[in-house]
Amino acid sequence: MFSRLISCLMLNGVSLDNEMRNALVVAALSLARDNKKSIRIKANSCEGVVRKFRDFIPFMGQGGPGFYAEIETNRGMGKVSFLIPEWAIQEGIDFDEHEWIEFDPSKEARAQWN
Repeated sequence: MFSRLISCLMLNGVSLDNEMRNALVVAALSLARDNKKSIRIKANSCEGVVRKFRDFIPFMGQGGPGFYAEIETNRGMGKVSFLIPEWAIQEGIDFDEHEWIEFDPSKEARAQWN
């Protein structure tokens, strides 16, 4: 269920590890529930600011509020645009930390040809 909790729309300058994903989801859920515009995040692997930039973005049959994050990591600066599905906010998901499913593009490419 939580593997569908974040849809990354655009990533620039840095790849996300699980801790970064967790920090982004927790911040975004907090912004959506508290109706705030921005929040600072700080984790072992990153720190920065997450901002809500749109109330709803339709995406692949679902949708939700859009967020923009500027983060600094030990690998450099990065920007991330992402959304959290509306169902996660409405259901009041209690999200602390989650082990994410890793995406392997080489396996995805092979699966499309089968």
